[in-house]
Formats: sequence, C-alpha cells, structure tokens
Amino acid sequence: MEYQSENKICQNCKKDFILIVEEISLANKMNLKNSNLCSTCLLKQQLSFWYFGKFRKGKSDLSGENIITIFSEKNCPKCWWSDKWDFRNFGMDKDFKTHWSIDRAPVIYCKECYREEFL
Repeated sequence: MEYQSENKICQNCKKDFILIVEEISLANKMNLKNSNLCSTCLLKQQLSFWYFGKFRKGKSDLSGENIITIFSEKNCPKCWWSDKWDFRNFGMDKDFKTHWSIDRAPVIYCKECYREEFL
C-alpha cells in the first residue's frame, strides 16, 4: 500500500504539522491511529507521565537563574556541578557520644534473635 504525507492541525496548539510517510506506515503496521498532536505537544504529553517526578519551574538558589527541574534541589546543573558551593556550609558536627565506632561493628539480627534479645 502506498502512503502519502498528510498535513494536519494539532488538536492541542492548533499549529500545522506534517505526518511523514514513515510515521503513517509505522502506525498502520502497529494498528495505531495516526497522531493528532504535533511532535512538541506529543512530547509534552509523554513527559507528563515521567515516573522520576514532575517538572516544575524554579530559581537556582546559587545563581538566581530561572530553571526547569524535576529535582527538589533548586539549582541549575551548571551551578550544581561547579566549585561555587562551599561544603562547609552543609556539614554536620559529629556526636562522639554515640556507640558507633570502627572497632565495634553494628550487630545485625535475624527476626527471631531480635525478638529474643529485645522483646
């Protein structure tokens, strides 16, 4: 069967786009309907189901630059990987009163032993 490119109007943004012959033949081989969305709107729709998190607007805490991110940190990648951060601002003091030490490894209990020891 011979296919031809189709001019369509995107249902979402109302812009013109072209379905090329390869897209039409692939959709027919896979028994799918031809897309009614342009490539940009289709990508936005697919990314809305991204399982790593939701995209959101924000500002980089370091540079103040507007960014789009999926991470809770509000830092642009350029700032995140730079040497502008001072690690001493994020450190924590060590509490030496705890029982953790190199000489004494923590004991890992199975369920039955834990019940015998602590319950």
